Amino acid sequence: MICRVCHREDSKLGLCHLHQEVYQTIAENYDSWRKALNLSWKEYLSEIEQNPLTGEWIKEVAKKLIEEEKTKNVQKS
Repeated sequence: MICRVCHREDSKLGLCHLHQEVYQTIAENYDSWRKALNLSWKEYLSEIEQNPLTGEWIKEVAKKLIEEEKTKNVQKS
């Protein structure tokens, strides 16, 4: 299998070990953001993606997760 973001070999959850670490950081920090700013998961990911101080790897993962959420929502309709 390959990484959903960069097409390297994946380790788990369809992500390479590098993007998996980024995903874990995003997921671990969500609770703090949610409590402080009352953000949904999708809003949180959008904030990450739009923040000019966010690193490229984190933006890549956030963008991919947003795309996957949109795909899920379309499939549910």
